[in-house]
Amino acid sequence: MGTSEERQWVGIDVSQAKLDVALRPSGRYWQVANDESGWQRLLNELQAVTVALVVVESTGGMERGVVQVLQRHEIAVAVINPKRARDFSKASGRLAKTDRIDASMLAHFGEALQPLPKPLASEHQEALSDLVHRRSQVIEMLNSEQRRRHSARNRTAQADIDTHIDWLKQRVKALDAEI
Repeated sequence: MGTSEERQWVGIDVSQAKLDVALRPSGRYWQVANDESGWQRLLNELQAVTVALVVVESTGGMERGVVQVLQRHEIAVAVINPKRARDFSKASGRLAKTDRIDASMLAHFGEALQPLPKPLASEHQEALSDLVHRRSQVIEMLNSEQRRRHSARNRTAQADIDTHIDWLKQRVKALDAEI
C-alpha cells in the first residue's frame, strides 16, 4: 500500500470542519476538510506511503465518515478514547495543545502503543449504532427537561415542558422498538 518503504504512523485530529494529519516518523503534516473531498485528498496522500496504522480519537461521531472511508480502502484505523490520548500526551510531556500537536501526538501514540485497529462495521451495525446514539441523545434531552420542570414556576411553561417530556418519552419508546 504505497511507495514509501518506511512505515508511517498516522495521527488525525478530527474537528467538525477539518482533519489535521501528521505522519511519524517522516514529520509530514497537512490539513484537509472533514468532508468527502477532504477524505479523497487524504486517501491520495496516504496511498503514496506505507501506512502502519491511522489513529483518531473518538469525537462523538465526527470521525465516523473518515474512518469508514479509510477502512473501505483497507487502511487500518484505531479509534481511541480521548482520555487515553490525553494521558499519553501528559506522560510524553506534551502540555501544549494545538491541532497540529494533537495529530502528531496521535501518530506517536500509534507507534508507541500500537492499538488494535477497529474492524469495519457492517451497514446493519452502523444503523444500529446510529439508533443507539440517537436514543442516548433523546434520553439526555428528557433528563434535562425533567430538571427544568422542577424549576419552572409559570403554569404555561410547566405545561409546555410537560408536553415536551411526553413527546420525548414517545420518541424513546419508538427508538426502543426500532432498536
